[in-house]
Amino acid sequence: MITRSADLASYAALASQIDTDLVLINKMQPKGSASIRSTFQPWLDADPARHRLYMYQSCLSFGCDKVHQGNETIIYEPHSLWDGWPSYGIDQPATEQRAMGWMAYKFGVTGEYYYDSALRLQRGWKDCAVNNLDCLYASGGNGDGTLFYPGTVAPKSTIGSPGIGGIHDIPLESMRLKGIRDGREDYEFLRKVPAAQQGAAMNIVNGLYPSMSSANVTPAQIASARQSIISLIPNESVQPRRRSVRRP
Repeated sequence: MITRSADLASYAALASQIDTDLVLINKMQPKGSASIRSTFQPWLDADPARHRLYMYQSCLSFGCDKVHQGNETIIYEPHSLWDGWPSYGIDQPATEQRAMGWMAYKFGVTGEYYYDSALRLQRGWKDCAVNNLDCLYASGGNGDGTLFYPGTVAPKSTIGSPGIGGIHDIPLESMRLKGIRDGREDYEFLRKVPAAQQGAAMNIVNGLYPSMSSANVTPAQIASARQSIISLIPNESVQPRRRSVRRP
């Protein structure tokens, strides 16, 4: 497994050892440029049973800093280059968290890599205004690498947990993680579209997300595109989720 942005020829000596290629989304289609997805196809075709193409999003979806890489003098600065990418940051539009499922289909990858989901779990309830090294801020964005919060039975002042009751401490999923889940469900619907309708499905995806850096759409746009995809699947219908109720 490698993560790379260079041409595959740079890794010719290691080609026989590579089975999974992880490509940064910002490199798969740089902002304002064409996709490089086709350049991976010869490598994939050379050994379809073993070669896999994955993508990953990183702090480049909102602008990296060096605070958590040993240099506290280089901090995040806003720039339009960071706008619109799929992102798992707290302060990014919620539809950007859902976009990776659609992008996986659009760019023909079969997996996604994410470097951590509990990086700063013990700081999940801390206030970044007090100390940005003791909260969910990481690498230029809030929530990078942390998709859960600590759910402690009783309040725990050392980590700022308010306490949620119950019997056992549990991880609490973030709203971002639920958005990621929804994107995976969207992807599964896309994969269920019959072969004869795959062209129509891709047209819907391209209409929703024309490029990798156009992930900031509205919830209504996603809902409409999702319904259009479902309409291409024979005998498919979606029932609203029912909220479970615990009775005494």
